[in-house]
Amino acid sequence: MKGKKNHYEILGVSPSAGQDAVTAAYKNLAKKYHPDVTTDPGASDRMKELNSAYEVLRDSEKRKQYNLGLGDEFGRIFKTHTPAPVPKPTPPDNMGFNLPGINPALIIVSVIIILSLLVVAVGENMSFVDRVFNLITGDIDERELPDGGLIYVSIKGSQFEPGNLKVVKGATIRWTNMDSAIHIISGDGFQSPPLDKRDTWEHKFNNTGVFEYNCSSHPYMLPGKLTVT
Repeated sequence: MKGKKNHYEILGVSPSAGQDAVTAAYKNLAKKYHPDVTTDPGASDRMKELNSAYEVLRDSEKRKQYNLGLGDEFGRIFKTHTPAPVPKPTPPDNMGFNLPGINPALIIVSVIIILSLLVVAVGENMSFVDRVFNLITGDIDERELPDGGLIYVSIKGSQFEPGNLKVVKGATIRWTNMDSAIHIISGDGFQSPPLDKRDTWEHKFNNTGVFEYNCSSHPYMLPGKLTVT
């Protein structure tokens, strides 16, 4: 890899960067080099380079294998980007509490009791709340959603959000184009008409399997993936 930028350098992130940082870096660069928003003749090649790097670094297994392939180069990059460790302060004997006449241990026990009550109160709704929160905020790429219903996927910055979905048979996916460019969603056994900005199109998945799809009008875009169980 000598003389050629590695995936971390292409996206401008540290090897220790988390998934959120990798995704944010990719989005910022994609907006800058998208062929639809720049006249730079090298924009298309740059987008292919960005997509190739992001495709590896966003997947934990692919990223692990890539790091092993870098070998000594990975150690050099990691050392360059990793800041010196900050010494941890020694906690005071009172465990951070400075309340006259109050035993810190009693405060800790009270907090534990309150948290336990909250967990009991949420109960079975916890997993549903987590799924809805993740779907709204986009904190994770793979989401497991309940049977049936309508699931929304946006096309923003020339990428599918969320990019990976795990659903059960009978779910309907509705794509909404948020870009100014026209997109055509194409997959195994389904294809949308040309979607202008704000246009929507949906498809119901009645069979199990893994379905990959892409934008046939913008082949450099990262594909989306849908796992139906």
